[in-house]
Amino acid sequence: MRVGGLPDWGVGRDDQTNPESQSRSAPGGPRLAACAFAMESRGKRILPFLLVIIAAAAAPSAMPRDEREVVVVSGAPDGVVWVAQLSDLHFSVHHPERAYDFRRYVGPALAMVNPDLVLITGDLTDGKSKDLLTMKQNEVEWVEYESTMKEIIENSKLPRRIFYDMRGNHDSFGVPASGEDYDFYSKYSINAKLRRQGRVQSITLENSGRKHLFVGFDSTMEIGLRGPTNLFGHPTDKQMIELDQALSQWNTDFDKVPVTKIAFGHFPLSFSALTESGKSIKDVFLKQSLAAYLCGHLHTRFGKNLKRYYHRAVQEPSLSEHYYQHNMHQGDAFQGNKENCSEEASHVEEFWEWEMGDWRKSRSMRILAIDDGYVSYTDIDFRLGSKSIIILPTFPLDSRFMQRASAFRDFKCHVMGASSFDTVRALVFSKHEIVSVSVKIYDSRPGTLEIVFDSEMKRVDSNETRGNMYLIPWNWRAFEDSSPSRYWLQIEVMDITGDTSVSQLRPFSVNGLLARVNWTWKEFFVIVPTIVILAAMAAERTAYREHYLSRSGKKKDDYPLQSAREGLCYEPLAPCASTFLLRSFTHGVCHLQDTVHLAVREF
Repeated sequence: MRVGGLPDWGVGRDDQTNPESQSRSAPGGPRLAACAFAMESRGKRILPFLLVIIAAAAAPSAMPRDEREVVVVSGAPDGVVWVAQLSDLHFSVHHPERAYDFRRYVGPALAMVNPDLVLITGDLTDGKSKDLLTMKQNEVEWVEYESTMKEIIENSKLPRRIFYDMRGNHDSFGVPASGEDYDFYSKYSINAKLRRQGRVQSITLENSGRKHLFVGFDSTMEIGLRGPTNLFGHPTDKQMIELDQALSQWNTDFDKVPVTKIAFGHFPLSFSALTESGKSIKDVFLKQSLAAYLCGHLHTRFGKNLKRYYHRAVQEPSLSEHYYQHNMHQGDAFQGNKENCSEEASHVEEFWEWEMGDWRKSRSMRILAIDDGYVSYTDIDFRLGSKSIIILPTFPLDSRFMQRASAFRDFKCHVMGASSFDTVRALVFSKHEIVSVSVKIYDSRPGTLEIVFDSEMKRVDSNETRGNMYLIPWNWRAFEDSSPSRYWLQIEVMDITGDTSVSQLRPFSVNGLLARVNWTWKEFFVIVPTIVILAAMAAERTAYREHYLSRSGKKKDDYPLQSAREGLCYEPLAPCASTFLLRSFTHGVCHLQDTVHLAVREF
């Protein structure tokens, strides 16, 4: 008897009722025949199990799409998702107030915001002695982190699976290898408890036909050295392949379903070394055209504007291998002619790097939203207490931090639907019922901020259980201007208790022009030491050059003229720089050179 095409799991009835089968002989006599019959019967019963096991083993390679985690967003405005980011918590036995404030403020804030994901980008614990001289893992700090996150999840009523906590350099102080003694991250982190294997993690949020891909990666050193030798991230070639594959998982579907890509990790790119074969994380990000890379590590001790824009013009051969870091208003990255508006036109590879402030001292949390493909964020400071209202304008974008080439192409070619430009939009999160939301637009051309648009915004009726999206139609063409910072936008909210809150004033440009970000001396301070280090290393390269010429007997003109970066990063290093630690430090510093070039150009 067969059910659903599968054999009966008992002894084959045909064998019981067929005399021929029972008296069947085999070479070697009756005993061997009996053994053969028994094996044949067992084979009929075992074969289905073997087929199931073989099919299961082959499934991952045959159907890689089944391994992709896709979450369909519910209860949110159409085409909108939002996530929370925290970084550099540095929970410490010597500073219990860090975990205390985290419980006090973050739990209620997450309950109010109700994000789709919570990204914690490294340095979960501090791992330092009170005098800051000893650096090693402290299990008490990890127990504190575990209990704090458990309380946060319970109080916010958010599912644990939406939390992604990445490892930072402090989380690997003195860890000989992953999974071994003192690797408390593998024991107490949320990622470990959810059995997220590997150093690259990905999840896709889907809402109203749009995909939003988030990919996190851990580039901490394989061997957890103590500071300051582990100041840099050290990605491997294997990790670069995995990162590229994770970011490209929806590329074949892009023509049918729009995809917005966000990467997150601990180390800024300027603090990330090259791989053993000379590959760069930046190359992968440019190739995949991210919207943004979210990171931490530098805290706010150097300022709040440690944000960089990268693009590579792939349609011009002469620029195919050059990078641009813009921190200022530039010329048009995209010329809006008919040829470039065609589907066949080459696109400009670009992405933003957005470092965020730390929890350690600054008590910072970030809310990032993607609205119809447009990415915006707001940073929250809990040093002055809890927040009952959080405002995040989602369109028009802040002209200082938007993707310049894409935004300009949208404006010139009308790539996005009319609805994307036709309304001013904002997400509002509030502890109490909202009474009114208004938008004000200021014109800065007279030398002072003069109100030119003031209107009440309406709540989107389609909202169900999460997020309050407010919008108002506007004549966006009235705000076209050659200056990316002429017009400024601000949202004001009042709740039922009478409390009011306003968003930060931010410039916008419907033309897609990028506004200048003014660095303070503190923000420049993070670059100045690099110049000193590079100068010392350039002197070392000169010494190596002399050593090379004296040993080889070649003339001075025979020595290849190369840039400081090429000489330091790709030539054999001088004998005094041949140790693993110094080579690791050297590769990290070489990556800082892009930032130095930017500083030299602008200051």
